[in-house]
Amino acid sequence: MKLPLAAACALAVSFLPIAHAQQRPFDAWLQDFRSSALAARISPAIVEAALTGLTPLEQVIERDRAQPEFTLDFRSYLTRVVSQHRIEEGQLVLAEHGELLRNVGQRYGIPPELLAAVWGLESNYGRTQGDFSVVQALATLAYDGRRARMFRGELLNALRILDQGHVDPHAMKGPWAGAMGQVQFMPSTFIDYAKDGDGDGRKNIWGSAADALESAANFMSAMWRPWLRWERQVSLAIIASSQVYWQWHSRLVLQRAMKHVAHPGCDPIRLVDSSRPSARNTCPAPSISRPGAFESTLSTV
Repeated sequence: MKLPLAAACALAVSFLPIAHAQQRPFDAWLQDFRSSALAARISPAIVEAALTGLTPLEQVIERDRAQPEFTLDFRSYLTRVVSQHRIEEGQLVLAEHGELLRNVGQRYGIPPELLAAVWGLESNYGRTQGDFSVVQALATLAYDGRRARMFRGELLNALRILDQGHVDPHAMKGPWAGAMGQVQFMPSTFIDYAKDGDGDGRKNIWGSAADALESAANFMSAMWRPWLRWERQVSLAIIASSQVYWQWHSRLVLQRAMKHVAHPGCDPIRLVDSSRPSARNTCPAPSISRPGAFESTLSTV
C-alpha cells in the first residue's frame, strides 16, 4: 500500500525541526538554556556544575530513533521483558522485601505483587538503572528538536531536583531518554510524585528501595482503580477521521473520540470474554465533516 500524499508530507515536515535545530551550534543553545535555568531560580552553583563542558550524545539520538516499543509488536516486547527468570526473581524479591512492599502497598492501596512487578520491569529490582548522565541525555534530546519543548522542560526539572539536594550530580544516572532511578521516573514525574520513604530527608529513588517504592505507589495511586481488574484484553471502538488516525495516540484525540461514541446504551470500551463471542458494539457513528472517515477497532492487552 502506498503512503498517502498527505501522510508523506506530514512525515517529511516532521524532520524539519531536527534540521533546523542542527543549524544552531550546541554551545549557543546551551548558553540560552543556562540563562533560562538561572531565570527559573536554579542556583548558579548547580547550573555551573551540571552544564559546564556538556556535549550532545549521538548515541542518545540513535536510540531515540530505534525504540523497541516502536519496532516490536506487543507479544515480542512482552516476551522480551517478562522472562521466566525475571518472574522467579520477582518471587524471591517478594519474599525478601515482603514487609516493605506490603506496608507501602497498604498505605496507597496498591497490591504488593504489582509493585514488585513494576520494580522488576523498570530496573531489574534496582540493579539496572542506566549509565547515561541524565542531564547530558536530556540536553541532547532538547537540542535535537524532535521533542525539544518536552525535553527542555524535563532538563529544567532535573536541575531543580539537583538543586533540592536529592541526589548528587554525578549520581544522577539513567537510560538514554532521561528516566531515573529504580522506578524510572522522568524528572517531571519525580517533581510531582517522589516521596521520602525512609525518612532521611531526601527522595533518593536511585539508592533507596523505600524511597523508590513509596514514590511508585504514590504515582500509581493517582490513577489506580481497585475495583477494576488489570491486564485484561479490551476492544476500543473509535470513529475518527484520517487526521485522527495519524494522531490516535494523543490523549486529547482519544478523549474526543470517546465523546463521539458515548451515548445511552453504548459502551465504547468492552471487556473481551474469550469464553463467548463478543457482543457487537452498537455505538453510532458520529457525523464526520471531512472525507476519508473510517472506523477502527483497536485491541490491547
